[in-house]
Amino acid sequence: MALLSDFLDTDNILMSLKVKEKEEALNIMIGMLNRTGNILNQVKFEQEILAREQFFSTGIGFEIAIPHARIDEVKKFSVVMGIIPEGVDFNSIDGKPVKIIIMVASRDRDKDLYTKMVTNISLYLRSAENREKLVGANSAFEVLRLLRRFEQEPTEQT
Repeated sequence: MALLSDFLDTDNILMSLKVKEKEEALNIMIGMLNRTGNILNQVKFEQEILAREQFFSTGIGFEIAIPHARIDEVKKFSVVMGIIPEGVDFNSIDGKPVKIIIMVASRDRDKDLYTKMVTNISLYLRSAENREKLVGANSAFEVLRLLRRFEQEPTEQT
């Protein structure tokens, strides 16, 4: 199963991100993903992320954005998460500011893994209560604990 918590640890969850614009948030998240050591070509990854955002917003609604890029220069499927309590305009499909960013780096061959993970995320983060708990968390450790709880009972969290 492709669970978000399987790809996160406390080092790649950024709490209380203070940004005013989407591009600023994206650049911080790209840098964070680059520090994992799993991005072999940060420039190409950044270009792919920004090009996708220009084509269409990865703000999927429900205060969530899932910017992602699939390039060959990725060692392994990697994820970072940012929490923006005040929210940032992401030109989301529902017009609401984004408070939770989940950025994904993967190779083309990881497409199924990405799709399964996004499906699982949508099961438990479509709940406003669950999103509020994540945004209100006091630490990255608490975010991970909450995600693991949501993932254990996703159908009861909707």
